[in-house]
Amino acid sequence: MYFIEEIRRTLADCLLYWAIQNPFNESNTLKLLRYLAKVTVDTPAVREAAKVSPKSPEKSREFASVGSVECLLLHAVLACFNIGDITPGEWW
Repeated sequence: MYFIEEIRRTLADCLLYWAIQNPFNESNTLKLLRYLAKVTVDTPAVREAAKVSPKSPEKSREFASVGSVECLLLHAVLACFNIGDITPGEWW
């Protein structure tokens, strides 16, 4: 299980660095957003990371968090947004 999580983390790192260097086009960004929309905090990987039993949902809600892979993918999506054309006066 640890090996698979390391591979997922490495692939997410690659996607993040790729998105920073050359932002994804619209269709790839939307694919990534669709994947992130499906992510829930109650997954086996999160339970394993939190060392919480699936039989105690109250504890899993207490310790559940989005994994590091999902955070990296969210950063990759954010890196794809082009905000360079916004002037400071448009922010407020």
